[in-house]
Amino acid sequence: MIRGILSKSLGTGGLKVSQALMGVLVTIVMTRILGLAQFGLFSFGLAVATGLAIPTKNGVTELVVREVSRAAAANDPAKLHGVLRWVLLFSAFYCAVVGGIVAFVAITFFPASDLAFSIAISTLLLPGFSLIGNWSGGLRGLGKPVAALFPDTVLRPVILIIISLILNVLLPGAMTATHATLAMVAAVSLSAALNHYLFWHKVPAALAATGNAKIEHRAWLRSALPFTAIGGVQVATRQADLILLGLLVGETAVGVYRIALQGAMLVAFGSQAVNVVLAPRIAQLREGRNQDELVVLLRTSIVLSLCVAVPGLLIYAAFGEQILALLFGTDAVAALIPLLILSAGNTLAMLNGAVIPLLNMTGNENRTLMSFALALASTIVLNLALIPFFGTNGAAMAAFLAIVVSSLALRHAAITSLAIDPPTTLFRQRAPENDHA
Repeated sequence: MIRGILSKSLGTGGLKVSQALMGVLVTIVMTRILGLAQFGLFSFGLAVATGLAIPTKNGVTELVVREVSRAAAANDPAKLHGVLRWVLLFSAFYCAVVGGIVAFVAITFFPASDLAFSIAISTLLLPGFSLIGNWSGGLRGLGKPVAALFPDTVLRPVILIIISLILNVLLPGAMTATHATLAMVAAVSLSAALNHYLFWHKVPAALAATGNAKIEHRAWLRSALPFTAIGGVQVATRQADLILLGLLVGETAVGVYRIALQGAMLVAFGSQAVNVVLAPRIAQLREGRNQDELVVLLRTSIVLSLCVAVPGLLIYAAFGEQILALLFGTDAVAALIPLLILSAGNTLAMLNGAVIPLLNMTGNENRTLMSFALALASTIVLNLALIPFFGTNGAAMAAFLAIVVSSLALRHAAITSLAIDPPTTLFRQRAPENDHA
């Protein structure tokens, strides 16, 4: 069982690994080019844009996945063209209204604030983020997950690095967060264009045929709301500490904390890779009726996740200061304590294994949403309480405690919904396996 899942995780999780590594590489390059203060401004604006893009990049994207999948199964081009037309109109309206209002308020009421200007410039990212979500959702609906993820996870950071290096040559020592944001706009736009091309390249000829579009405005809007809620809570939880740090402390603190976040993500990528493999397999078990195999899958996910997380945490504990100084510069050593705290939190979360796909794929996604909502509330309250006193260390402590809260909530959900306690599966008697992997 473990060998089969490991081999599949190494293959299908490759993009997750690439995404984590590219995130670190982008952080290294941008920190070196911009310095901590300007990198903090850039990160703050990016966090705001990511939050604003939730309804279109994370919400309706899941709707597109579902409806394109159904259209492909039914060979219904009218439904395919209908949902694409609807989601593009929805995204355009949302970006124009929300982006326009946010930029207007930021510039009009806070004209002398660097953070406000960063927010205003970041709204230029909304159209590209939305299109990436729309077209990647279509590709996932067609059963092409690698094509869906590649432009955003690999191509976008590569383009950003190339453009930033060129700008740094043209503007030696004078590149700012604004230049970096505009470079990101170009990278996001090119990635969205590739997503668009790949989608129509992968669509079967029968589905690509033009004709009357079948649009279900009210039904799709109602369906998009819960998808937006789940995606929104997840993204908001990840970005809340960055935004609150920027507002309560300043842009340099955001830059330091962003470095710690990227480093801590490497501790968690093993879990992400394993979850990609396990989610469809869990879904085939029909709402947890085959509990013995669920236990085996969950135990396997915990073991494989810890095999990545624990060595990563130990490496940071032993050599974290040297790694930060070498990759990001001596000023970045200030990220060491947040890095260790965040990495410890991510390692602790590995004791739950693949509990999120376990709940989502067995019809218990509402329990996942409740756990995420609790994590978001905890994150906001704890950050407001700790950041004013402890700065970046306080944000890391708040994140650690929020991870503990959400992990306990997810564990409770698994126990009450499926009668499975994730951490104790490590010690349960091994169930007979019927592994055909």
